[in-house]
Amino acid sequence: MQHVHINLVSNQLLPNLIPALGDNACTHVILVLGDHTLKARAEALADMYRDRDIEVTLFEGRSSHDVAALKQQAREVIDRLSTEFADMRWILNATGGTKPMSLTFTNAFNQYNIMAKAHAEPGQDPNWALIIYTDSQNKAIPILNDEDGLQLPPLPYQSVLSLDQLLEANGFMMTGAIDASNDDEVVAREALSRFLAKHYSKEKNPQMLGQLHFHASEAAKDYPNTATQILSHAPFNTWAKLYQRLADEGLIEWSEGEQEITFTSYEACRYLAGMWLEELTYLVAKGAGFEEVMMNVEGVWGDRHDRANFLTENTASKGKNNEFDVLVRHNNQLLTIECKAVNWQSKFANSQDVTQKLDNLSRKLGGVYGQSLLVSVYACPDAMRNRANDVNIALCEPVTIKAIEAALAKCQQNMR
Repeated sequence: MQHVHINLVSNQLLPNLIPALGDNACTHVILVLGDHTLKARAEALADMYRDRDIEVTLFEGRSSHDVAALKQQAREVIDRLSTEFADMRWILNATGGTKPMSLTFTNAFNQYNIMAKAHAEPGQDPNWALIIYTDSQNKAIPILNDEDGLQLPPLPYQSVLSLDQLLEANGFMMTGAIDASNDDEVVAREALSRFLAKHYSKEKNPQMLGQLHFHASEAAKDYPNTATQILSHAPFNTWAKLYQRLADEGLIEWSEGEQEITFTSYEACRYLAGMWLEELTYLVAKGAGFEEVMMNVEGVWGDRHDRANFLTENTASKGKNNEFDVLVRHNNQLLTIECKAVNWQSKFANSQDVTQKLDNLSRKLGGVYGQSLLVSVYACPDAMRNRANDVNIALCEPVTIKAIEAALAKCQQNMR
């Protein structure tokens, strides 16, 4: 038997998408709007269903809060189902909509089930409706039917969304990213990224580390005019070995004992200014068993129309809220990872801005149950740790490869 799902539309699309996309028998979805307020969200939901070849019908009412109007709308929806979808199983998702919508529709469908059972011919299986609820926190889809003797197990909670679909459901349209399909250069630099992490974790002189990050950032500002930089003093001991390794890798031009270095490309500047940490985190996450991992994720906030305008006209401006270091998708959930090579003791560092930005964006990108992780080369100050703890940002600091692995393993455990 084919299934038709009835979705009560709200700002959060995931609670409706997860059961419907996880149901192989679902061929049609009815989107119920109390009024026109969330019409744009309903259209976004419809687009995502149509991508899976699921037909969509939009059913708009007069109010999202007036109980009398909602009762009438519920009766009209049931009448529509009875005439056009009588041979299909009806599945009402009571998760979305306003509270009055959810209660009114749940009650109406329970009453329908009672009447259908009472009027069924002897030996006939009545076409009763299934009423479900998406419990995202506990990753379960319990059944809410209250008919006597009807005891059904919860529906399976399945991973049904790709990373770009998960982002779209939360209002972010991806326009570009690095993932397993195009990360050859990142993989080729893995040994160097691991070398840098091990070098920095053993380094006793953070000023030398900060000097390399600083000059790489300065060189990137007006490259190639700023490609050549003058260090405060010539690298020595282990730092001379590091600079020689970077020269051997073709990222810089430098001779032992000299203060002058030249960055060989804009990409080399970005990599040495901190991109190496993003690449390392991406690679470790990629090997940690997550369902999907991307880095350098770019996009626009909005809908498919906004993405189309960006791609054709490039009118949308890029900015710190439109680019993300590393994003991880697992079991319909998102982990937003921010990577920082900044020295928090520097007068230019603002740790409060970093934690506030990460908290806000992880909630927007991942929804109510999105997670966030900050990976920092340097140890974070106590005030930053306290702020991160208050808003449930996981910390990985100071950076080591084992610390990144442990932090990601803990995040993965929370996403099961």
